[in-house]
Amino acid sequence: MEPLRVTRTFLPPRDEYQHWLDKAYASHVRTNLGPIHQELEEVLRLRFQVMQLRLMANGTLALQLAIRVLGVIGRVITTPCSYMATTSAILAAGCEPEFVDVDPRTGCIDPGFIEAAITPEVTAILATHVYGIPCDVKAIDAIAKRHDLKVIYDAAHAFDVTWKGRSILQWGDASTLSFHATKLFHTVEGGAVVLHEEATDRSLRLMRSFGHSGDRHFSLGINAKMSELHAAMGMAVLPYMETKIDERKASSARYDEAFVGAPLELSMV
Repeated sequence: MEPLRVTRTFLPPRDEYQHWLDKAYASHVRTNLGPIHQELEEVLRLRFQVMQLRLMANGTLALQLAIRVLGVIGRVITTPCSYMATTSAILAAGCEPEFVDVDPRTGCIDPGFIEAAITPEVTAILATHVYGIPCDVKAIDAIAKRHDLKVIYDAAHAFDVTWKGRSILQWGDASTLSFHATKLFHTVEGGAVVLHEEATDRSLRLMRSFGHSGDRHFSLGINAKMSELHAAMGMAVLPYMETKIDERKASSARYDEAFVGAPLELSMV
């Protein structure tokens, strides 16, 4: 029997993807920050109204580089209710995760538990917007300011999420996005880091490209660049976002209607 799938990767019409592939062939650029890569980066930056947005090869590298570029060390307060990449990125940076509990209504990290877990060894908070439900960004921001902590948001599920009319990506010192094929917006494989300071963004761009710009080498880095073929998929998928979001809203409304009066309880184990 054909399985019933919760969701499947959306693919745009093949001819529309082919249009962007033709551009990649015409430019003779396949990677290394080509014209389609740059166009997608700028389109998304304007869409979210953020200062800096840099595409990455995947969302896990986005998390790892956000931690490194912000100079996070020691212990990082984070959530147990997230994909394993959130914690593995902390460990990969040589830091130690400090798990605190979540709000059972939202699944997002509970600010009250954050404050209680802060010690002199804690230098940052890494919170996840769970299933597109935004964290209590105002409370987290206040805590971080009181204790001089960096704030990174794992926004893998938060494409186009807004709070009080502003993109949720405008909060924190950094936000990271995943554009994996399972996500609402995807580039098959990919991700992005959102930052708000030019100096930090300059360091991120170097880290993303082996630490060099042109023929000059400035710092330690890795290869986290997105290819033109992946950026091409993003440009082909992007025009369908409003339609796909409306479809998911309609599906959610059907579930709400179907389960009215059902004896359901949320259990966070």
